[in-house]
Amino acid sequence: MLILLQDENVTLDAIAEKINTDLGLTYRLLRLVNSAAIGMRRKVESVPDAVRMLGINTIRSMVYLSALTGVAGKPSALITTAMVRARFAELLSKKTGLGNPSSAFMVGLFSTLDAFYDQPIEQIVGELPLSDSIIEALVSRKGVLGEILEYLVFYERGMWLDGDEITDKLNACAPELYVEAVNWAEKIA
Repeated sequence: MLILLQDENVTLDAIAEKINTDLGLTYRLLRLVNSAAIGMRRKVESVPDAVRMLGINTIRSMVYLSALTGVAGKPSALITTAMVRARFAELLSKKTGLGNPSSAFMVGLFSTLDAFYDQPIEQIVGELPLSDSIIEALVSRKGVLGEILEYLVFYERGMWLDGDEITDKLNACAPELYVEAVNWAEKIA
């Protein structure tokens, strides 16, 4: 499912077909459709119906969050941090036109994998079918996605950066987008 959701051209039907093969994911999807955070309390006819109601971005978030919440013994604050980072990175990418927003979301979310699995990030991403730009961002903070990740880590620590053109673009929209990311993460949780 993680591989499928990285494809920018993936269809909702392909996603629904894959979800249909996973009982746990199907259950979570239907619970999400009926949650107060989504606000669509109506009967669902099928998994494709639920997928269309939620849309690809919400499905991505659900799948990525499911991948993290399966790790036992980790504090809920770590999941919240991962979700805030993911949404903040996505919003920064959208607002500034830097990088691919879906890839930025994944970089933000997976930036905490080392803490979840108590292993070096290099080892973890080496075992995942991620694009080179995502791996480069997570391991060495290189490329546009790496710059976004570096920026958001400094921002969440209260360290304001200035300097180059990219940082100036990010600084211009960060306060508003960070609050939006926190609110989103609280709703999803």
